Amino acid sequence: MAALRETEKRVAAAQADQLVAIAELYTRCPNWTNDPLPGCPGLHPVEVTAAEVGPALALSKLVATDRVELAVAATARLPRSVAALGQGRLSLGKLRILIEHTAGLSADSVAAVEEQVLPRAAIEAPSVFGARVRRAVLRIDPAAARARIEKAVTGRSVELYPAADGMAVLRASLPAPQALRAHQLLTAAARAGRNAATDGDDRTMDARRADALIDCLEQLDADRLPAPAAAADPHSAGHAYRPPSRRWHPGPVNLHVTVPLGTLLGLNDGPGELTGYGPIDADTARYLAEEATWRRILTDPATGAVLDVGTTSYHPPADLDAYVRTRDQTCRFPNCRQPARRADLDHTRPFPHGPTAEDNLAALCRPHHRIKTLTSWQLKQLGGGRLEWTSPTGQTYLTDPPPAHPPEPADDENPEAA
Repeated sequence: MAALRETEKRVAAAQADQLVAIAELYTRCPNWTNDPLPGCPGLHPVEVTAAEVGPALALSKLVATDRVELAVAATARLPRSVAALGQGRLSLGKLRILIEHTAGLSADSVAAVEEQVLPRAAIEAPSVFGARVRRAVLRIDPAAARARIEKAVTGRSVELYPAADGMAVLRASLPAPQALRAHQLLTAAARAGRNAATDGDDRTMDARRADALIDCLEQLDADRLPAPAAAADPHSAGHAYRPPSRRWHPGPVNLHVTVPLGTLLGLNDGPGELTGYGPIDADTARYLAEEATWRRILTDPATGAVLDVGTTSYHPPADLDAYVRTRDQTCRFPNCRQPARRADLDHTRPFPHGPTAEDNLAALCRPHHRIKTLTSWQLKQLGGGRLEWTSPTGQTYLTDPPPAHPPEPADDENPEAA
């Protein structure tokens, strides 16, 4: 395990050295260009540098250009992050996340984001780190984040890519609330189809979602295009496509949004949280809250930790179930982001030796529930929802329940919210 961690640090340090070297080449490349010819457009320095880097590293033009742009952006805008990469406290993937989400921010704002997210970067998975970066950007510069969001929404799209074995990828880039709602609708339709399935229909849930999507799109032109018949499909056996019913009723769809009271009242623009996605800007959180069914959640104003959960909501779940899932939000295995609503509530000490109580329950996705049950991983509850995991090789990991919302600023920092 020590060797594993040491090699990862050496990889990161080498990547930092390479970025610095590429950035230095970028500063020297103006010396390599000739005087421009009349009527002939000049070369961009990135293009010139990529032409040097590509052959040296046996990279394509596209990959070499990406490497140069990464090096220039990182060394110019994120010097602390490049230093952290060189010390093995940051991975190249996490550096890319920082570059992407801090684009358009001032130098002071970028430095403030780095100060918030770098201390824990070494122990966080990229998805967890990315959520913290987005949250920090939303808090530090809401206006810049809002402008980026508006630009991203304007660029929403549906794209088609060829794939192997007679397949293709249809990719939709959508605002997070609509994308989550669409996925929940398709999942509900897939479950309904599974419950009504006949013998021999062994499609996976992913295959059922894909078939439900095809069914939905065909309904857009149902009057002109008849439904394809399953019997006419020569690949109707096994996992192949089977046209589902044209009429499916997925039932209610729920998007879980957590909004700090100060944001909701317009006292500040602190970010909200969209379960299954992560931080969202204040405007989106307020918009989603307008037609919401409300549940009271009391949290610690300093840490955001859940203290109590109200149950006055439509068809409320059992109090304890609601409390644990609201407290945990995701699977509690280190760096797992599977939403708690799709996880098992596991007894840390097996029932009946351990009680069915909040200090003996934790949300675990099914794969990590099986890891805990069927391997020598050990789990201990330390109180307040904090868990201590010990791996078969003796490595220890602490996981804290995430705050239900980003901690509110101290009173002296935000007197209006106070």
